[in-house]
Amino acid sequence: LLTCGFSSNQGMALVRDECLVPTHDAPELGYIRESTSQQYVPDVFFKEKDKYGEMTKIARPLPVEYLLVQMPAAFPLDPKPMFIENPSCPFPIENRQELGEDQNFNSLMKYIQSQHGTFLTTASNFHFLLFLASSETLPVHDKVFALCDAVRQRDVGAAQAWCSGQEWATVLQIMEAQGGFADGSEPMSVDGAPQTLGALASGVSSQWECKHCTFHNISAAQNCEVCGLPR
Repeated sequence: LLTCGFSSNQGMALVRDECLVPTHDAPELGYIRESTSQQYVPDVFFKEKDKYGEMTKIARPLPVEYLLVQMPAAFPLDPKPMFIENPSCPFPIENRQELGEDQNFNSLMKYIQSQHGTFLTTASNFHFLLFLASSETLPVHDKVFALCDAVRQRDVGAAQAWCSGQEWATVLQIMEAQGGFADGSEPMSVDGAPQTLGALASGVSSQWECKHCTFHNISAAQNCEVCGLPR
């Protein structure tokens, strides 16, 4: 069992309003400012017990333990992690260029190549999701929130619908244009059945175009995602 501590709302409010300042010689004590002509500071009191009973004191000084909230933390007996790490081919961790771990399009291709499960399993990697969200050059960076919801809810269907979209198909087509996976491997799966990059990229052709607003919707959608009109 671990015990964690964090600042209370009262403590943060006192610091925010510049009412609480630290002491120079005792880090375990704070000090409530006195009112001046420029700032009014209300009196702050705290209670403590001694051998005579409970006493109320003004917070000059104030033990900082009164401003901390303790919260016990433990580990679950049956952990169910949201993110899954593939130890055989993990996605590079961000901000580790000095250690030889660089997040780029080549590392994305290598990661996709190594995956053989469902797309939900592929997407259940924190560093993979963060790379997609922070790479503004990729057409999926502003669509990652929907994929994160699918990962959080462990929704295989939603993850499949996401990877069947135009944006992810464009990423796969870019991979194909850059040489793809020359070893002929079947890198990933949408619904559990391995497919090649070409097959996944061509999945966009199964979409239908809304006759009202021309938006391209996934084949399973009966109403347009943008204008809401029926197919």
